[in-house]
Amino acid sequence: MLITTKTCLAGGLAVLLSIPALLPKSPQQSNCPGPTSDCGVCDSTPPAALTGTGGDHNLYSFTHTADVNTVGSGAMSRYRYRHSIKNLEATVLWAEWGDGDITFQEIAPNRCGAGDSESGIKATEKADSMIHYSLNKEFSERASAYVPESLSRQIPVTKTAIPPLNSHLTATVMWHEKPWPVDVLITTEVRRPFFRVPGLE
Repeated sequence: MLITTKTCLAGGLAVLLSIPALLPKSPQQSNCPGPTSDCGVCDSTPPAALTGTGGDHNLYSFTHTADVNTVGSGAMSRYRYRHSIKNLEATVLWAEWGDGDITFQEIAPNRCGAGDSESGIKATEKADSMIHYSLNKEFSERASAYVPESLSRQIPVTKTAIPPLNSHLTATVMWHEKPWPVDVLITTEVRRPFFRVPGLE
């Protein structure tokens, strides 16, 4: 049985979201064994992170990063997918990157929108992935993403406990002309089904 839980912090207070997750600037990782991107994406295992720039460089300008790292080993291996968009302008950037788990969101000036998820399926590069941006999403930028190589493949179940998979969504949004960080952690895990026995309830 799959169990999914969500934890959200907005301005330091726990809240319940009924809208797509919006997201703060990812912290730089001082203990990262490899290079980090503008948004603190740690490139610690192969394949190498994919980086680039986008926007028309007049009203919109941003950088984007796609990376995947291996966590664990053997049958317990899982893959951590991280994508980010950093707004380089002094104005708000509306952007989404569907293949990067970044929902359509308002990214504050000089801040990041990020998608961070785990899967039991290793990655493949999707070269024709697109970032859509501007308030009406009328502009698009090609930006290679890392995606699971087969969404239909199932993770084999063994006697060993299956590690939980996490998705982490972060952004800084503007509210009444002030930046507000929003941070959402989603954990999915497999638990033994609970059966009710008639007469013993």
